[in-house]
Amino acid sequence: MVNTFNATILFVDDEPAILDVLARTFKNEVSTVLTCDNPLQALDVLKSNVVDLVVLDLRMPGKDGLTLYKEMKEIRPDLSVIFLTAHGDKDSVQEALRLGADNFVDKPYEKNYLKLIVRKALETSRYQSLIKEILEIFLYHYTDVDPSSFKNLLYEEKETLIKAALGVAKLKIGRKKNASDT
Repeated sequence: MVNTFNATILFVDDEPAILDVLARTFKNEVSTVLTCDNPLQALDVLKSNVVDLVVLDLRMPGKDGLTLYKEMKEIRPDLSVIFLTAHGDKDSVQEALRLGADNFVDKPYEKNYLKLIVRKALETSRYQSLIKEILEIFLYHYTDVDPSSFKNLLYEEKETLIKAALGVAKLKIGRKKNASDT
């Protein structure tokens, strides 16, 4: 990565040497790197910091990565997570992906490959956040739906509202454009 990505990554691994390598690898790639070698403290770190991405080991003493991931998702449902582990059996990989993990990378990893995976996860997270903000603006201005209740709607209801809001926005933009052309 050439440019520093304005993001915070939390690395959680019970091996301090791995955390050190990861911190050095990403110190010029993102604006903030946080590390935690204790999965029990990782939740506190997540609660007290704005974290864009967590890179999480699967097997750690005290709490396994899948359990920790579930607890992290309770705090931040939209949290992006990449598992980085030497113990990636098929069932663990499937469970992590079922829970919404962005990716699963085996140790040992190739440094540039991990950088690419992290970059893609951060970009996807950023775009999803922007789309959510745009959608909330559309819903607020062009429907009578409370944006905070949108996530509880059925897929079909969401799609109908989005199409309706976009249709109204296009009409209003079209009217403004036509008025400025005359």
